[in-house]
Amino acid sequence: MRTRHRLLMSAVLWTCAIGLAPAAETEVSLGGTMFLVSTGTPGGACDMRELGPALGADVECADGADWALFNTLAGCVSTEGLGLCGQGFHEPGVGGSIQLSCPGGVSYNISTGDGVGRCTTTGAGPDRSAECHSAGLGRNNARAECAVGCKMTSGSGCCCSAGTPGCGLGRHCTGR
Repeated sequence: MRTRHRLLMSAVLWTCAIGLAPAAETEVSLGGTMFLVSTGTPGGACDMRELGPALGADVECADGADWALFNTLAGCVSTEGLGLCGQGFHEPGVGGSIQLSCPGGVSYNISTGDGVGRCTTTGAGPDRSAECHSAGLGRNNARAECAVGCKMTSGSGCCCSAGTPGCGLGRHCTGR
């Protein structure tokens, strides 16, 4: 049985699925775009923490070493292990993935391409960037910058415009 909890606050819809669902996950709306925040595992839980009017709220789904963090003002912040954050990641095996949201509604999905790894975003506005590195030897990497778009991929790392079908699975990638 799948249990859903809904919380509507400051134009953010938060839906957390817990139980026999394929993963602890939540869908969050930011600027009219739905983002999936997920552990990528069968377990875990999702929580939301208010940070204040200037900082928004953090939404985190965690299951041990597999987690994803989303901020209601900034978008996807970071992922670890099988965790993922972004739009269009409703396919299995896309852990180690994150979406970089840039000014003007432009977004990039980046991924290790091997379904696991660490992804982070840094900066703000046009200086915002994101990178993903695979676990272990770290041969599967990707980087994107708001100012230039997809910057670098290596191994099975993937970078593409948000919403590209299959992005995050090592297909439709640039920079190879």
